Amino acid sequence: MPAPTAPAVLPRQDTGIVVVGYQDIGTESDQPIWAVSTFPRSEGYLFTTGSLWQKCKASSAFEVDGSSTTSPLPRTGCEAWTSCFHTTVYGTGGLTSTCDGEYGSCYSDIMFTTSGASDAYTRIYCDWTGSHPLLSTTLYKELPANANPTSVVSQSEASATPASNSNPSPSASTPSPTASPSNEENQSPGGGGAGNTAIIAGSVVGGLAVIAFAGVAILYILKRSKRHAAGAPIPSSDGDSADPHGTPEMTRDGYPEAPAYSPMATKYGHAINGGELDGQHGTAELGGVPLHEAEGRR
Repeated sequence: MPAPTAPAVLPRQDTGIVVVGYQDIGTESDQPIWAVSTFPRSEGYLFTTGSLWQKCKASSAFEVDGSSTTSPLPRTGCEAWTSCFHTTVYGTGGLTSTCDGEYGSCYSDIMFTTSGASDAYTRIYCDWTGSHPLLSTTLYKELPANANPTSVVSQSEASATPASNSNPSPSASTPSPTASPSNEENQSPGGGGAGNTAIIAGSVVGGLAVIAFAGVAILYILKRSKRHAAGAPIPSSDGDSADPHGTPEMTRDGYPEAPAYSPMATKYGHAINGGELDGQHGTAELGGVPLHEAEGRR
């Protein structure tokens, strides 16, 4: 019976930690605080090409001619993006990619060999987590010589360490086909507090001015109405009123008392019958009083 074939020996998984670089995240007691950026070697790798660097997942390593490689392979491997604008990253040969998602945006990490160095490597990448407070971060591959080792914290500790003075990363130019990301994206959500306060104050002052103007207008209208009512002329008996003699008074029998005759009675400015009554007319007194014949016309 042939001997059983031994199982293939799998290569030991490398569990080492790759130090990406150190970032100045602020000061505490006048001492800078450095956050170290790391990731497990089993999860990915780093590479540089020209002035670019990239951090790639382990799944982006390929077999080329029977051997593993971590070189950037455009369109198939981990692309070293050359520029970004808003939510789009650009690579060599016209390759582009969009940072999708609710928080999708492109970011850049500028890595210097050490503090004070002028040459830097730029990493451009997409992120969908929205966990980056800055669009551009500065890293140092080596910790500065004057750094206090006790001031170095891990990435998880850095997120929970309150720094008394936040030290934003210095800006670095990133190649872009059109322009760098707008300054509006670098502003914190609370940056418009002063503008909101001014808007609220202006609204309150404007409302008070409208109320004051309305009050003055109402007082003016009321005063003018009273003045008009006090100075209104009393209708004349010989005007164009419906009853030129006014409202007749009621007698004790409940009937209106007829107006007395006036030989010069006028209506609308003209004498009625030359100011004389017809001889056939007479005056009568109501309430059962005998009639008195009018004196005949002379």
